[in-house]
Amino acid sequence: MTTTSTLRSPRSRSRSRSHRLGRWLTLGLALGLATGCDDGDATTADMAALEDMGGADAMPDAMLDAMPDAMPDLGPPPPAPFTADALLGTWSGVACEPTLGEFLTRQITFTEDGYTVFGGVFDDRDCTQMMSSFEQIGTYEITSGSPLGDDVVQATFRLEHVYWTVHQEGLLPGFDLNDCGEGDWAVDTPQDIVETGCLGFIYPREACPGGELEVLRLDGDLITTGERPLDICAERAPRVGDFPLQRVPDVVEIDAPQFYPEGVALGPDRTLYVGAFTTGEIRRAPFAGATAETLVEPGALGGAALGLKVHDGALWACVTDLAAPENSALVRLDPATGAEQARHPLPGGGICNDMIFADDGTAYVTESSRNDVLRLAPDADALEVWFTGDALPPVGGMGFGFNGLVIADDGSLLVGRVDDGTLTRIPVLEDGAAGEATIEAVEPAAITFGIDGLARARGLYYGIRDNQVVRLIPGDPWTTEVLAAGDDFPTTIAIDRTGNVWTVESKFGLLFDGDDGTDAESPFRIVRHTVY
Repeated sequence: MTTTSTLRSPRSRSRSRSHRLGRWLTLGLALGLATGCDDGDATTADMAALEDMGGADAMPDAMLDAMPDAMPDLGPPPPAPFTADALLGTWSGVACEPTLGEFLTRQITFTEDGYTVFGGVFDDRDCTQMMSSFEQIGTYEITSGSPLGDDVVQATFRLEHVYWTVHQEGLLPGFDLNDCGEGDWAVDTPQDIVETGCLGFIYPREACPGGELEVLRLDGDLITTGERPLDICAERAPRVGDFPLQRVPDVVEIDAPQFYPEGVALGPDRTLYVGAFTTGEIRRAPFAGATAETLVEPGALGGAALGLKVHDGALWACVTDLAAPENSALVRLDPATGAEQARHPLPGGGICNDMIFADDGTAYVTESSRNDVLRLAPDADALEVWFTGDALPPVGGMGFGFNGLVIADDGSLLVGRVDDGTLTRIPVLEDGAAGEATIEAVEPAAITFGIDGLARARGLYYGIRDNQVVRLIPGDPWTTEVLAAGDDFPTTIAIDRTGNVWTVESKFGLLFDGDDGTDAESPFRIVRHTVY
């Protein structure tokens, strides 16, 4: 028996080997490949020996008795080349990691008090279709250097919690049948399995009371974790794995006094794109980059760059000309060069605020001055009015209402209102038309600034409400959980596959304070929050 360390990186294996291990993994492969419990280079001879010893049911004890120690006695290890202080921060996987025919992402955050691992298990090599995800929480201690190299240390990790969440309904029976967790499993509902283990592959914490031996290699802004054959918790130190993790910043800076960012989007490679409310400039920052450089020059779009999305290989921008609203448009751009590829004017003009793309490629766009929702059908040349907000005019003195939007779990559109902080649910009928809208209250109701950006990830809803990052919890009424506060007038958010919420600090309080001067103190910031 062994506990697992999701710090370890997996190794890919052939389908034939994963099939032989399949007797252990009645749940497809999702859990074992995510945790790395069967990591390492099991050879054909190893597997044949396993069959001779009684098959998978005899593992791991018989296998361990037959295997020589992977780490021979090399004498006292050298002094540790770095201390725990060098590890502090967040490290995110550079690539999707192939493992047992599936794919894995990992992100590790080290603090002075402990560590957290967030991981996702995917069924596609681009890591877009998440099957399940996990969060591991515990403490660690660097114990010594390592004979594996001067840049490697050995450490002991001790588990406190392992939360697992299933995101595909077809995987649920395997969890229910294998005594994982303390209750029945449901999609997008995490369970702490640290006490029960799961499938005989994720062992309970009590199986390894002293913690688990791990290795860590640090190379500048890259860290690589361990990888081992099947063994008992700390009997053998693992070898250093093949998949590094990159240090990611807490803040991405935009050094442009007039920028005032509003919209933010993420590309599939985790490139960040951010648009300026005042100048219409669009900047981008590569994965793990700390600064954003110009992609679209100020003034080139002909208006403010509000909502942004990356879809189908293109960067889309809601461009609003506040001086001449008839010129507002949904614009398609090349995400590599910033070149304009298509422009779709808003019917009747107005404020193009934000957008969302359905699975079939249909774009839905919020127009905020009339509370309309516009639609751009796949391969269509023009936007059309899909939902009219005649009965839902903006309230108060702001002059606009509809803002961020997401596609709900029932397929309807959920539109946030910045004027009154409510959600408007608009069903999508079978023929594609808009159904009758309903207004859904969100508590607490006594707010000073309503819902701006919205996002949905892992079946959960997130947004900016009352200048805070919140989780929106469905109900009658909806409720909110504050996840992050203190950012300088946040507007929109983008969520990446490794559990980060990137929040734009717009500093609109300075822009709209009645002072003729609009120079905010540089830099503007995109702030990273880990909220999974």
